[in-house]
Amino acid sequence: MNLKFTETALERILHFLEAQKAQGVSALRLAGTRAEQKLWLVRPEDRQATDRVFDAGGFEVFADPVSADNFDGATVDFVQGLMQSGFRVFHPSPSWD
Repeated sequence: MNLKFTETALERILHFLEAQKAQGVSALRLAGTRAEQKLWLVRPEDRQATDRVFDAGGFEVFADPVSADNFDGATVDFVQGLMQSGFRVFHPSPSWD
């Protein structure tokens, strides 16, 4: 799985992982399609035998095989706005310059 994280997303994820460290949380799980994605923090023992694992530098990312294919080549960012903030997944588009 070829997955990128922006610097902002990495900072946020590492911050959230540090806050959850006492509960044993140290990884991120991705699931979903290109249209609808879900990201949540998990414990290492939540890894499934069929998961694809991606080393994001400081934490691991788990994804089932179908979701891993859907996230391949994507970039995860953290955006903050007046009405809404959170993680967003962007996929490269051949029509963008």
